[in-house]
Amino acid sequence: MRMEIAFVSENRHARNIFNESVSQYYRFSFFDDPAKCIGAFTEKRFPVIIAEHQVGSMPGIELFRIIEELHPDTRKVLLLEQQSIQEPIPLSHFSTLHFREGGRDVHRIKAHLDNLVYNQRLTAGRIPHDDTAMPVIIGQSPNLLQQLQNARKVANLNDPVLITGITGTGKELMARYIHAHSRRSRKEIQIINCAAISTELFESELFGHVKGAFTGATEVQKGHFLRADQSTLVLDEISEIDIRFQAKLLRAIENQEIYPVGSQKVIRLNTRIIAISNRNLYSEIGRHKFREDLYHRLNRFQIHLKPLSERPEDISLLAEHFISQSWFSSLPDWQEKIDPRIYDYLANMDFPGNVRDLQNLVNKVFLYKTMANQHLTRDDFERAISLDEVQRIYNRKNENLNDYLQRLERVRIMEDLNKNRYNISQTARDLGISRQNLQHRMKRLDLAEQAV
Repeated sequence: MRMEIAFVSENRHARNIFNESVSQYYRFSFFDDPAKCIGAFTEKRFPVIIAEHQVGSMPGIELFRIIEELHPDTRKVLLLEQQSIQEPIPLSHFSTLHFREGGRDVHRIKAHLDNLVYNQRLTAGRIPHDDTAMPVIIGQSPNLLQQLQNARKVANLNDPVLITGITGTGKELMARYIHAHSRRSRKEIQIINCAAISTELFESELFGHVKGAFTGATEVQKGHFLRADQSTLVLDEISEIDIRFQAKLLRAIENQEIYPVGSQKVIRLNTRIIAISNRNLYSEIGRHKFREDLYHRLNRFQIHLKPLSERPEDISLLAEHFISQSWFSSLPDWQEKIDPRIYDYLANMDFPGNVRDLQNLVNKVFLYKTMANQHLTRDDFERAISLDEVQRIYNRKNENLNDYLQRLERVRIMEDLNKNRYNISQTARDLGISRQNLQHRMKRLDLAEQAV
């Protein structure tokens, strides 16, 4: 079910943009009069409100103050046209979004709303943070948008779904996305890592067991299939299931019934299966590691997630989202403090671990960064990447030798400057060069202004 968001604006163009683009993810109640919006809030609660800087005679900030009294946990977003205001705005009680006509802004806004709604649900304490909260899936690449559309189409079907893709592409997140958009989302999703369960315990873990079924079975245990009745069961790394057990799994999926270990009593279920694999299951069939009939049963609908290397247009949006989750986003006008060139820098990097790799890099940046430095630059990222990581993940296809060596020199100097708190004399001693030599290199590498 789509979350309903209050949208207060006299700008018909902005309303149309949201209605045509973002409304496939969220349901909007549009108001061109602040008084009507306030009246609506007295009758119902909206988890998020978006308002322009000025709506009629009422400033958006004043509207937010009234909404705060009615519903303190409602998240508030001030919608600004780019460069529409110059005075600083306190961000302690609401966030801001700069709106332009470009398609990229639509997806940035979606990412912002995803994050707000997710955190609003956690703060309200009504939704377990690891289960039914709406997953945040960010990107604008054609493949990802198509797969999200496919996921919404199959969400309310009962047939299995097979999600494929290499490590770090967000397969489990996509499974949660499907569950969250289904009628089954009222119940807790069950996710098991098939590689983490021993072959001896697999049947008991999935189907449960009765008391005395085997040594150590001192009480009745429900299996994951039964826990996921009327809900969704995600079988992560399904290729790791021993082929000897796959026939029983196939029978349970096809017949929607199980026999707990040690019991002859059948239990009938209504469990939706989502299987996840980072391996090519069809190749596993050829190696006699996976049953062909189970593969065809699971592959009723397949969602394939491409690696970041094949969708570089998503990197900047993902990076912006991860930055927005850091302490940096608590700074006033934090989006204006980001050097936009860092997104081009990141887009030229190859992330073998995909989205997880990118997220780890952003997290590392803010481990090194201090509150005193309130601007985010390429230097922050280079400081966070060790020399061997630069050699490993940077895409050098279009880089000549001089540029490559200069970049490595820059990273090494940045690492030592950071270690020595920008003490030039100590850094020069660590590098085995004179202070004058270091200053010359820093000037050539455009690092001179960083030193203190």
